[in-house]
Amino acid sequence: MPGGHRDILDQRDSLGRPLAGSLVLHGLLFASVAAYSLLLQGARERWGDPNSLGGGGFSVTPVDQIPLPQVGGVANPVANDTESRVPAPPKQDQKKRAPAEDPDAISLKTKRDAFAIPPVWRFDPVWENYVRVLESPGFREAIGNSLLVTLVGVALSLLLAIPAAYALNRQSVRGRPILAVWLLLAYMLPEFLFIIPMYVLYQAIGLYDTTIGLALAYQVHVLPFAVWLLRSFFAEVPDELDEAARIDGCGALAVLWRVYLPLTLPGIAATAVLNAIWIWNELAIALGLTFRNAQTVTVAVTSYRGYASIEWGPMTAASILAILPMLALAFLAQRWIVKGLTLGAVKG
Repeated sequence: MPGGHRDILDQRDSLGRPLAGSLVLHGLLFASVAAYSLLLQGARERWGDPNSLGGGGFSVTPVDQIPLPQVGGVANPVANDTESRVPAPPKQDQKKRAPAEDPDAISLKTKRDAFAIPPVWRFDPVWENYVRVLESPGFREAIGNSLLVTLVGVALSLLLAIPAAYALNRQSVRGRPILAVWLLLAYMLPEFLFIIPMYVLYQAIGLYDTTIGLALAYQVHVLPFAVWLLRSFFAEVPDELDEAARIDGCGALAVLWRVYLPLTLPGIAATAVLNAIWIWNELAIALGLTFRNAQTVTVAVTSYRGYASIEWGPMTAASILAILPMLALAFLAQRWIVKGLTLGAVKG
């Protein structure tokens, strides 16, 4: 076939394909409109016209034709008003509504003042909620459990993290960069990832609902954090001091005890305080690995929430009492925290 005829045929095909596609699309659109019209006509013949106020099928009664309710045999004139037929929004139950105020103010109010709308800002403080919480044997026991778990958890984390951080800095450990990254990743994992395996393991070995088992479980998070933080503090110690101590005949443990610990004591104190705050405030692991004997203070605060109601007054009072020990610790150790966290920030 000559080249000119072939070009003409190619151009005809290139113009015919879009035209054929357009015709198919319009045909489908017309078929869908026709099908919708047939379905609508069949529905009107069977159930009636939904837009009509009378006729067969369902209908809408005009507002002025609604019979008035009878009050003592006489039509109620108030019901003749169209606006009065609009149902009022249901009142929200006080048990399900949360007070929109600070917890410290709620803990010093009565239940009536706590749920008042608008909020009551001038009130006589009551200490009934605090007395009720402090007289509760379960809350006092939870405070003791939290103190024990925090002390054991912090001591265990420092006992393991100090030599580990020293070894990662000064010893030739194979795969040291990989270990450092693994420590950071282990700290970033969520707590819920470990609860179910630890629950099964603790049930088998008898550590479920014990303070020692809870302190061991917290090492999954506080130990990598302590190693990572102490490693940065130990890196600020000059290598010359390490070499001078080894020349004097000190071994690795002696160098750690006589050189590194005195110089990085503020950093160690800051690490201990941060770990203590994390352990004290932790809820997820304590909720999954305790039942009654080893409940911590965070679990005790949640116990004031029942199935159908929340005791806002005692719960806010318990929350404030739970915060006070860590506030006191942070206030007493603030000098060590600031000095430890700024260790090595200025060189020269």
